[in-house]
Amino acid sequence: MIIAIDGTSGSGKSTTAKRLSEELNFLHIDSGSLYRVATYFCIINEIKSDDDNLESKLDDMNIDFDDRKILLNGKDITSEIREHYISDSVSDFSSNVIIRNKLSDFQKKLAKNRNAVVEGRDIATHVFPSADYKFYLSADIEVRAKRRYKQMIESDSQGIDKKDILTNLIKRDQLDMNREHSPLLKDKDAIEINTTNLNIDEQVNLIIKTINKE
Repeated sequence: MIIAIDGTSGSGKSTTAKRLSEELNFLHIDSGSLYRVATYFCIINEIKSDDDNLESKLDDMNIDFDDRKILLNGKDITSEIREHYISDSVSDFSSNVIIRNKLSDFQKKLAKNRNAVVEGRDIATHVFPSADYKFYLSADIEVRAKRRYKQMIESDSQGIDKKDILTNLIKRDQLDMNREHSPLLKDKDAIEINTTNLNIDEQVNLIIKTINKE
């Protein structure tokens, strides 16, 4: 079974998907983290998003997971990909069709013949259009900014400004929804859940009840 969760940044996708996967004992695939890894890889290797040789250079990018850690070529970069400079650049790199295709293929291989909860910004519309269940999470922009600020503070990110986070989210929404390849859209079959006034437990329980047809 594939459960696809799309939605805007800060709407609760990652935390909800992770908790849901634990409740159901499913594999959790966080596509947002994968795009952050690709962004990190390109930045540290001084590769621009429009590099003519991007496809061949991405052959040197090997992503793996180990005990909830994200590894790039064997190095734990779990905290590095949450840095503000990655957030500022990820929409630029994730809009590149070469990066999107590579990571889409990677996610499909991870989920093949497995039960998985997959989440991102084009999961139901592009990566897993035949998912068994599709959900689209949304929330007020101010609430999303507060959530992202709390998340970054808890991860010990330094020099974080709430206004910068709000500006970044607005920018990411515009870029994600208007990019040429696989824009952020609500799939016609997706069930929308507004998480503005819901905590994580309420979000997860609502999804489980929907799946169980309660």
